[in-house]
Amino acid sequence: MPVFIALCASLLALFLLVRRKRKSAIICLLISILVLWLASLPIVADQLLWSLERQHLPRPIEEIPAGDCIVVLGGALGAMGYPRVEIELTDAADRVYQAAKLFQSGKGRTIIVSAGNQPWAQDRVAEAILIRALLIEWGVTEAAIVLDTSARNTRENAILGAALIRKSDCQSNLLVTSAWHMPRALASFKKVGVTMFPVPADVRSVRVSDAGMFRFLPRANALATTSHMLHEWLGVWVYRWKGWN
Repeated sequence: MPVFIALCASLLALFLLVRRKRKSAIICLLISILVLWLASLPIVADQLLWSLERQHLPRPIEEIPAGDCIVVLGGALGAMGYPRVEIELTDAADRVYQAAKLFQSGKGRTIIVSAGNQPWAQDRVAEAILIRALLIEWGVTEAAIVLDTSARNTRENAILGAALIRKSDCQSNLLVTSAWHMPRALASFKKVGVTMFPVPADVRSVRVSDAGMFRFLPRANALATTSHMLHEWLGVWVYRWKGWN
């Protein structure tokens, strides 16, 4: 990730400076600054984000075909820890809203929620349970919701989700996840033998033509987006290398 690369380059520059290798130290320091500067530019962050989101663009709900199962992936809600007393909605909570909207529009009879916790958070309530509570609050009947509380990553979403799809006797299925996550998620389900119709949510790329020079000024939120999208692209490449998509 950019911050890690910049930190390593800075530490190497300090080490070289102590060893009186000033020219090499300056080069490492410049690399550190350059990496942080490029990663913090909105134009760089936007292009990385768009490179993923453009692969599956959202459609009006009337253009989405009806299916049997609506599969929604986790990563949408924050953990309920002190001092929170309510379900915490993150930027990706659009996933849950989209699933509820699809159900209410008659686009599926069953919602499969695939969302477990990471190994370091096993003592918390599984995210799938929190998502179910939110879906019910948004008008989905409890009987229509099927939970997978074990999946910890996209690969397990596909394996465990596919098992629930077959158990629910669903022949046509809709997949709901963030637009930037859709390429890896869709390919993962296809790899385990389940064809899904993509319904991207949490779309963050908005094509604008009047941003001007501000797209070339470093911003902290752009650095966060760049890091997140590099992480997702790394996930895509690792999944391909492992034969998971």
